[in-house]
Amino acid sequence: MKKITTKLVAVTMALVALSSCNTWVKLIECEAVGGTKDAAKNIVSENDQIRITYDLWDRNGTLNYTVYNKTDKPLYVNWYKSAYIESGRKYNFNGAAESITFIPPKSYVTNPVSYVLLDGQSTTYFTTNKSGSKMTATNVDVRNDPNKTTEEVAKTWKKSGKIKVYSKTYDMENTPLKFRNYVTVTVCAEANECATPSSIMSFDNQFYVKKITEMTAKQFNGKGTKVKINMKRGATKTKTKAIIYSYPYKSGDSFYIPLAN
Repeated sequence: MKKITTKLVAVTMALVALSSCNTWVKLIECEAVGGTKDAAKNIVSENDQIRITYDLWDRNGTLNYTVYNKTDKPLYVNWYKSAYIESGRKYNFNGAAESITFIPPKSYVTNPVSYVLLDGQSTTYFTTNKSGSKMTATNVDVRNDPNKTTEEVAKTWKKSGKIKVYSKTYDMENTPLKFRNYVTVTVCAEANECATPSSIMSFDNQFYVKKITEMTAKQFNGKGTKVKINMKRGATKTKTKAIIYSYPYKSGDSFYIPLAN
C-alpha cells in the first residue's frame, strides 16, 4: 500500500465519492473548430505570437486555459475585451481581477475567472429556440436512445474481460452544446497604453460536443490503488485509507458528469 500526503486528500475523497455514490458516468468529448491538440489532448489555438491551450477536464466541465507569449516582446491580455459565450450569453473574465494582465516574453498567464460548462445539469443540456431568447431543456439520454452505438471495450480495472459502453456522435449542426471563447491580446509598452492599442490580436475559438459516452463508474475510474493518507488537524495526527483511481479517460478535450443511476 502506498502512502500519500494531505494535499491530495481532496482529490482522493472526490474519487471515492464518485465511485461509491454514482453508478454511471457521462463522458463528454469536445471538438474545436480549426483547433489542434497536444499530447494530452488539450485543445490548442495559436499563431506565430500567441498559443492558447484549453483544458476542459473537470466534473461538469470547466473552461480553463493558458495564454502563452511566444515572442521576445511584452504582451497584454485584455480581459475586459475577452469573453466566454454560451447559448448567446456573454460572460466576462475580469470580475474582481485586473482588466489587463502582462505576459512576459516566453511566459504565460491563466484566465482569472473559470466558467463551468454544464453546472448542475447532470442529465440535461439547455438550448435556445431560433429567436435565441426562450430556453428549452433537452435531455441527452444515450443509454435509452434507439440510435445509440453500443461498443464492447476492455475493462479498465481488470487485466481481461469486456464491458459495454453506449455512445452518440454529433457534428456542428446537431450537437447538444456549443460554446465560444473570445480572447483579445494587445502589444503595447505599458498596460495603460492598451486602451487604444496599435496592434490587436483577437482569437475567437469555437467548440462543440462531438461525442457522448455513458459507462459505469467502475469503467470510468479505472484501476484503483490503495493508499494511506497522513492527516494533521492542529496538533493531532491521524491516518486513514482511500483509493486513488487511474482515470484512463482523462483528456484535455473532455469532461464528465456523474449520473445517479
